[in-house]
Amino acid sequence: MSGENVTDGLSRSADGDAAREKMQIKSFTAWVNLHLKKVGLEVIDLKTDFADGIKLLRLVEVISEDELGKFNLKPVSKFQKVENINIPLK
Repeated sequence: MSGENVTDGLSRSADGDAAREKMQIKSFTAWVNLHLKKVGLEVIDLKTDFADGIKLLRLVEVISEDELGKFNLKPVSKFQKVENINIPLK
């Protein structure tokens, strides 16, 4: 029997999960940027860069090859941001 205890195994498992999540975020960000560069945009942080809905809208437009209509180009209020985010989700 090894000298490893249960918490050591859990710690390594959590480390592996964190590394896997980091790799998935990096891969998805690269995929998003592959499409967004077609319209001159880039995502650095997935958690914040989609917050106003503009890059999400543009990403969906590029992928679908369809325009989604009017949206707030410079959203200021939370309402405008949510409105932008809702457009591609319809």
